[in-house]
Amino acid sequence: MGLTDLFRPKYRHSDADKRVEAIREMGLDEAALLARIAREDRVAEVRRIAIDKLEEPSLLAEISADESDSALREHTRSRAAALWISAACSASGAAVAEAAIAGLVRLGDQRALAEIAAKAEADSVRDAAMGEISEQRAFADLARNSSAHVGTRRAALAQIRDDDTLRAIATDEQRKDLAILAVERIAADEALDAVAGKAKNKAARTRARKILSERAAERAEAEAAAEVEVGNRAAEPAPPLVETEISEDKRRHAERVQLLQQISALVGGTTDWEAAAEELGELEQRWQALGTPDDAQRTRFDKARRQILSRRDAQRDEAAEAAAPAAAPVAEAPAPAPAEATGEAEGDEVVASAAEAADAAPAAAEQPGDEAAAPMAQDRAKGEAARESDEARSARRIEDQNKFSELVAELEGLAADAKIKLIDRTLQRAEKALKKLDLATSDEIKALRKRYDDARRAAFVKLKELREAEDWERWANVPRQEALIAKVKALLASDEVQKLGAQLKELQQEWKTIGPVPRNKSQELWDQFKSACDEVYQQVKQQRSQVNEEMQANLARKEALCERVEVLAESSDWDATAEEIKKLQSEWKAIGPVPRKQSNAVWKRFRGACDRFFERRKPHLEKRLAEQTQNLAKKIAMCEEAERLAESIEWKETAARLRDLQREWREVGLVPRKDAGAINKRFRAACDTFFKRRENRFEAERQAHARLVEGLRATLRAIIDGAPLPASEPDAAAEGELAEGELAAAAAEGDAGEAQADAAEAADAGEDAAADADTAADAGETAAAASPSERLLQVREQVRELSLSAADEKSFYELCDRAARACLEREPEAFRGTELDPATSRQRKHKLCARAEELAPAQQGEDAGAKQASTPEEMAERLRAALAQNALSTSLASSTDGRSTAETIADLELSWLRLGPVLGDEGKDLEQRFRAACERARQAVGQS
Repeated sequence: MGLTDLFRPKYRHSDADKRVEAIREMGLDEAALLARIAREDRVAEVRRIAIDKLEEPSLLAEISADESDSALREHTRSRAAALWISAACSASGAAVAEAAIAGLVRLGDQRALAEIAAKAEADSVRDAAMGEISEQRAFADLARNSSAHVGTRRAALAQIRDDDTLRAIATDEQRKDLAILAVERIAADEALDAVAGKAKNKAARTRARKILSERAAERAEAEAAAEVEVGNRAAEPAPPLVETEISEDKRRHAERVQLLQQISALVGGTTDWEAAAEELGELEQRWQALGTPDDAQRTRFDKARRQILSRRDAQRDEAAEAAAPAAAPVAEAPAPAPAEATGEAEGDEVVASAAEAADAAPAAAEQPGDEAAAPMAQDRAKGEAARESDEARSARRIEDQNKFSELVAELEGLAADAKIKLIDRTLQRAEKALKKLDLATSDEIKALRKRYDDARRAAFVKLKELREAEDWERWANVPRQEALIAKVKALLASDEVQKLGAQLKELQQEWKTIGPVPRNKSQELWDQFKSACDEVYQQVKQQRSQVNEEMQANLARKEALCERVEVLAESSDWDATAEEIKKLQSEWKAIGPVPRKQSNAVWKRFRGACDRFFERRKPHLEKRLAEQTQNLAKKIAMCEEAERLAESIEWKETAARLRDLQREWREVGLVPRKDAGAINKRFRAACDTFFKRRENRFEAERQAHARLVEGLRATLRAIIDGAPLPASEPDAAAEGELAEGELAAAAAEGDAGEAQADAAEAADAGEDAAADADTAADAGETAAAASPSERLLQVREQVRELSLSAADEKSFYELCDRAARACLEREPEAFRGTELDPATSRQRKHKLCARAEELAPAQQGEDAGAKQASTPEEMAERLRAALAQNALSTSLASSTDGRSTAETIADLELSWLRLGPVLGDEGKDLEQRFRAACERARQAVGQS
C-alpha cells in the first residue's frame, strides 16, 4: 500500500482487491459513484463488479457504449437488457413498459425485444415489443417459442420470409393453426414437399400437399391458357403496354409474350419459310434485347425457332431436288450453310462444309443425267450432317449457358435469404457449371459471368452471416435445454405420480423441438437430460407396476361380479333380482379400470348376463304394466270423486267419505311410474282442498272465541287493579254473530254457499250458548253503566257459557275470585243477594270442606273433643265425617258414584273456585281446612 492510499477513499485504493471490497460495501444509494467507477476504473474486473451493483438499465446502456473491453461491454449490455426485460414484463403501468422497450431499441438488442414479446402479460406491451423487432432470426426465435402467446407467435410467423425457416417451423410445430400458417407462407415447392412428408402435425402435412396440388394445377392451367391464347391471337398484334402503368419487368415480360405470339403465328400461319426465317432474325434481335427470360418462355421461343429453320431447310432441299435434272446452278446447293451459320453459331466447321460443297458442285454439274445427281446427294448428306452437328453443339452450348444462368439466378435468390447447406450446394453446382461453359467473349457471356461473380460474393457474405447466426442460435438453445433438464429433475419431487409419464413424454417431445447447441455442450447436456429422464422413468415404471396390480385386482372383482350376475340371470324373482343386478351394476361402475386386453371381453360377459335377465323379465313387465294401467283407471275415478267432494259443505259426511277413499287408494296397487307422481298429486290436492276448507271454517270460530276470552280476562284484571273498565265484551250470542261475520268474510275468498252454511251453524251455536238471549241483550245494553261487581257477575255468567278447557276454566275462576275479593274490600255489600254473597259462599264452602273431609281419613292423634263445634252446622259436618271414616277404610280409591277419588277431588276444587270469597280469618281457616282435606285424600290414594 502506497502512502497516498492513506489519504484516498477506499474505492480509489491502488490495490484492486481493496477497491472490489469497497464496491461490495456500497449501497444502491451510491449509484452515481458506482457508475463513475464502472466508467473510469482501469481494471475490467473492478468495473464488472461495479456494473453488477447498478440497477438502472439506461445508465448501464450508456456505460456499455463507452466500454473498451468487448466481453465486459457485452456483459453490460446483457445486464441492461435483463433489467429492461424484467421491467417490461412486470410493469404495472404502460409508461414503464414503453420506456423499457425504447431503451432496448436504442440498445439494439433484438433478442431481448423478442423475449418481452414472448413473456409480457399485457397485450399492449407485447404489441409494442413486436413492433420494434426487425431481424428475421428474432422473429424465428419468437415464432418457435412455445411459451409465448399464440397471437404473438402468429404475428412473428407472419414476418418470416425464409422458406427454410418456415419449413422447419411447419415441420416441428405442434399447434395446428401455427403450423398451417407457416405452410401457407412457404413459396418454394421443395420446402412444401419436405413439410408434406415430415411435418409432425397432420393438418400441416395435409395443407402442404393441397398447396402443392393447387400450384401444379395453376401451372397446368396457365400453360393451357397460354396455348389457347396463342392460337386465338395468332394473327393479331398484342395490345400496346403503357409503361407508366406497369413496372419495367412487367413490360419486358409482356413484350416477350407478344414476341412468342408472333413467332407462334409464323409457325402455324405461313408456307414461305424463307420469309419466315428473315422475320425470325428480327424477332431474335428484339428477344435478346429484352434480357434473360424465364425457362418456360426460353423453351417456347427456341422450339418455335428450330421449327422455322428446319422447315426452311426442308423447303430448300425440295427446291434443290426439283432443279437437279435441269442442271440447276451449283451455287444453290450450299445455300443452307451460310444461313445456318448466321442463324445458329457462326462455326468454322459449317463454313468449311459449305466451301467443300461449293468446290464439289461444278464437278457434279459437268456430269450428265444420273451421274451428276449422285455427287449432289452426297453433298446434301454432308451438309445435313454438318447442320446436325452444328445444331447439337449449339444446343449443348445453349443448354449449358441456360443451366449456368439458372444457377446464377438461384445464387442471386439465395443470397437474400437461405440456409448454409443450400448455399454450399448451390455454389458447388455453379462452379461445376462454370467449368463446362464455353467462355466466349460475347456480351451475354460477359454479363452472365459478372452476375455470377456478384452473386458468389453476396453468397459468401450471407454464408458468413448464417454461420454466425447459427452459432448464436446454438448458444440460445443452451438455456432452453438446461431449463428442460431442470423441469425433468423437478418431476422427481412431484406428488402427482400418475401424471409423471405424460409429463415426461411432453418434455421429451419439447427437447426434440429445440435446435442444436454448441458441440462442446451437446453431449454434456444430452447426458444430463437422459440421466434425469431415466430416473423419472424408474418412478413411472413403479407407478405403472402398481397400476397394473390394481387393474389385475379390478379384473378379479369384475369377474366375480360376472359370476354373480350370471347366476342371477336365470332367476324368476323379478323385482328382487332386478334390484340386486342394479346394485351389481353400481358396484361395476365403482370399480376402476382393468387391463385393456381383457376390458372388452369382461364387459361383454357382464353386459350379456344383465341383458339376458332383463330380456326374460320383459313379459312379466308387460303383464305388470297391464295391471298398473287398470289401477290407474281406478285411481282416476277416485280422483274425480274426490274432486267432486272437495267443494261439499257436508263436512262430517264428506270427511268420512274422503277417509274411505284414502283407505281404498292405499289398497289399490301400483300405477305406471310415469303417471304415479301426477295421479298422487291430483288426489292429494282434492283431499287437501276439502280439509283446508273445513279447517278454515272452524278457524274463524276459534279466533272469535279467543278474542272473547281475552276480553274477559282484561275485564277481570281491570276490576282487580281498580282501573277503568273496558268496553263491554260480547256475550255468547254476540260471539256467534261475530263468527258468522268472519265466516262471511271467508266466503268472499271461497264458496258463498259454504260460508252461508258456516254462518248459520255459528249462529246456532251462539244461540245455544246464550240461554237467555233477551237477558244477555239487556245486559249488553246496560254494560256501559254497570258497576265492577255487576260486571264481575256478568263475566262469571259468560265464563259458564263458554266452552273452556279445565285449565282455562280454573285460571278464569282464580281471576274471578281475586276480582270478587277486590270488590268486597272496596264495597262489602256489593254482592248481597247474589251468587257471590259472602254468607252464601260461606255455607257452600263448609259443605265442600265436609265432602273433602269425607274423602280424607282422620288425622292420627286427633282429639275429637279437643275442639268444640262453634255452630250447629260444624257439629253436623263432624258427625258426618265420623260416620264416613269407617266406609273410607275399605276403599279410598272409589267414591259412591263410581268415580275415582282423584276425579272427585278435582271436581271439589273446581266447585270451590266457582264460589265467592269469604273474607277475614274465617275465610282463611276454611281455605286451609279445604286444602288440608284434599291433600290428605290425595295421599290416601297415593297421589301427591
